[in-house]
Amino acid sequence: MDREELAFLRVKLESMLELRLNKSRAAMETMSQAAMSPADAVDRAAMETQRHLELLMRERDLAEIREIREALARILVGEYGACRECGEDIDVRRLRARPMVNLCVSCMTGLEREQNRGRDIAEDMIHSFGQEISGRILETA
Repeated sequence: MDREELAFLRVKLESMLELRLNKSRAAMETMSQAAMSPADAVDRAAMETQRHLELLMRERDLAEIREIREALARILVGEYGACRECGEDIDVRRLRARPMVNLCVSCMTGLEREQNRGRDIAEDMIHSFGQEISGRILETA
């Protein structure tokens, strides 16, 4: 990757970081200014649901902030654009689309396959356990 492309991606990352930090600050201010606890149970439930969603979004934003900072750190040490698994260059089009990535498409695909395989095994175990329990219930009935 040439210097111009790297400079463009650094500016893009810095802009993304500033945007996420401002969004995070605004969310914290909103959450801290929220009303304490309405008397009505339905209003309380709605408020708690909203607060839970805001916390989930904040967690996602904080994860993105961390990823962006890590990408900026990789730029500083000269490791930006290299896949952390195989060491190959990450396609510039992928970096332009999501500048904080640290895996090439091939390694990311492999990681996703492993994660899906783990989910499939867990689902199979749960299904088998459910069938075993159902069978025992029917035997005792």
